[in-house]
Parts: sequence; structure tokens; C-alpha cells
Amino acid sequence: MATHSSFPEDSRKPVEPPVPPGIRAAGVIVSLQGLVLLGLGAWLLVRAVTGTGGTEVSGYATAGWFVFLGAPVLGGGIALALGKRWGRAIAVVIQLLLLPVVFSLISGSQQYLWGFILGGVVVLTLVLLMSGRSSEWMSAD
Repeated sequence: MATHSSFPEDSRKPVEPPVPPGIRAAGVIVSLQGLVLLGLGAWLLVRAVTGTGGTEVSGYATAGWFVFLGAPVLGGGIALALGKRWGRAIAVVIQLLLLPVVFSLISGSQQYLWGFILGGVVVLTLVLLMSGRSSEWMSAD
């Protein structure tokens, strides 16, 4: 004998909260960062192949490093833009890794404009990723 519940089948499943717009915006920013890393990797690879970038070994290794970092960053950004929670960890880590780059641009290289632009993007992305709505969305099951 089958028992029937008075609740429809769908009502027993937890309701997914909507993805905050800040998460989707952060996903777009992080995706662009991943594309920049992959673009730099491709540029460095071309320089190594053509021999215009100095030593080829260093050029290949640096290009590989940028591709090694760029692919998961792009993947994490796309995941966030699509509302997948796992992309947030990658996004936060890459923002934290960019902070020393910002510091270097501003202080060591005296590239103030680029340093402040990159710093603004990093801070904005961290705020979007860590806002109250984003944290509530992350903790929802």
C-alpha cells in the first residue's frame, strides 16, 4: 500500500536562493582576469617561440605559469557568473594574489595609474564577493 503525502513532491526540496547580482558581476570581472592571464601567457609563448623575449626557457616557463593560473581563474569566473558556489574560492584567492602586484605597481614600479586601477578592481571584486548578500548566498544549502 502506497502512502501519499499531502505535500507536493517539489515542496520537500529546499528552495535555492537567487544568485546575488554582485556574485554575477564578480564572476564577470574574474572571467576577464582569467582571459588577461591567458592572453599574457599566449603573448609570452609567442615571444619565446620567436626568440624576441630573451631566453626561451624562461619565456616558456613564464607562459606556462600564466596559462596554469589563467585557466582555473577563467573557469572560476564563469562558474560564479553562472551561479556556482565553487568559483568563489578561486576568485578570492586570485584577488589576494593580485594585492602584492598592486603594491608593486604603486611603490616599486611607480606605475601609479595602473596600480590604482588594478587596486580598485581588486577591492571592488573582494567587496562583491564578501558582501552580506553574497555570504548569505554562499551559506545557503
